[in-house]
Amino acid sequence: MAGRGAGDARYRQPYRGGDAQPRGAARRPGAGCGAGERGLLCRRAGLAKDAGGASGTAARDGPRGGCDRSPAWTGRPRHRRRRPAGDRAVYRVGAGRGAARGGSRHAVAGTLTGDLPTAAIVLAAGHGRRASNDGGVNKLLARNRDGRRMIDCSVRAVLDSRADTVVVVLGHQAAAVGSALDEARLQAGDRLRIVLCEDHAEGMAASLRTGIATIRETSAAAVAVCLGDMPLLRPQTLDRMITALADAPAAVALAPRHEGRRGNPVLWRRVLFASLLGLTGDQGARSLLRKHAARLIELDVDDAGVLEDFDTAGRLELFASLV
Repeated sequence: MAGRGAGDARYRQPYRGGDAQPRGAARRPGAGCGAGERGLLCRRAGLAKDAGGASGTAARDGPRGGCDRSPAWTGRPRHRRRRPAGDRAVYRVGAGRGAARGGSRHAVAGTLTGDLPTAAIVLAAGHGRRASNDGGVNKLLARNRDGRRMIDCSVRAVLDSRADTVVVVLGHQAAAVGSALDEARLQAGDRLRIVLCEDHAEGMAASLRTGIATIRETSAAAVAVCLGDMPLLRPQTLDRMITALADAPAAVALAPRHEGRRGNPVLWRRVLFASLLGLTGDQGARSLLRKHAARLIELDVDDAGVLEDFDTAGRLELFASLV
C-alpha cells in the first residue's frame, strides 16, 4: 500500500488550534481579535453573538449582503416564498392550443414593476368613409365641446403616457390634419414625429407599415399601435399596459380588455416588427393576434376609452358634446 504523504489532500490533519485558523473561521467577523473587538465587529456585521456562539443561527437567518431579509422569505423554501405586497394587476394569458383557437384564458396575477422602452404610433391616414359617404367630412378634424380637434385629443393622450417616441401617420387630407397638431408638435419637440403614408388608400396595413418603418429606426423594444379616432384613451392605461408587457417576457403582444371586450391600442414587441411590416389590406394586425394568441396578454382595465371610437355620423355628434 502506498504511504500517506504529508502533502496528500485526502489525509490532511484536522485543525486542532494554534495560530493558524481554518478557512471558514478566518472569514468570521472578529477572527483573531480580542473579545471586545470581536463583539464590536460582530455587532457591525449584524450577528447576535461572537462568531463561535449563536452567530451560526444569525449568519443563516440574519442579514446577507448588508440588507435585511423580508420576514415573508425567512425560513421558507423558494417555491413557497411570497412576493411583497405591491401594485398588482390581473391579466389574462393565452393558454396554449385552446387559446390559439379562441378558447379560454387563464387569469394570472403579476406585480407591475418593470420598464420597457416603448414607442407609439397613431394611425391618422384613413378616409373615414363610415363617418361620411361622400368623404367630405374628416372625422379626425371634428371638434368637441371645447373646440379641440379629435386628432389633437388622441395624440395628446398618447404624449401624456410613458411612450418615448410618438409617430403620427398621415394620409387623407394630410395638410389639414397636420395643421391640427401644430401646437402639440411645438410642445412635444422631437418626441413627436409626423410622417406621410403615400399609399394610404391601400388600407390600414399601409399606414401601419409606414409607422413601423419609422419606429424600427429607434431603440424601442415595443410599440403601441393607437387609433386617431379613439380620443378617450387614458394615458395611465397605456402606462399600465407597458408595465404589464415588461413583466411578461414570454408574451409578444398585449391588448386591453374592458368588461370582457378586447380593445385598443395593442402593444407589440420588437420581435414582431418584421411581421407587422409584411401586413397588407385593411384589416390591420388582427391576423397576427390570432396567430400569436398563445403569447398574447389581455389586460383587464377600467378604462372604457379602449373601446370608444368615433367613426360614424352619430358618434361624431356624441363627440361634439364631450369635453
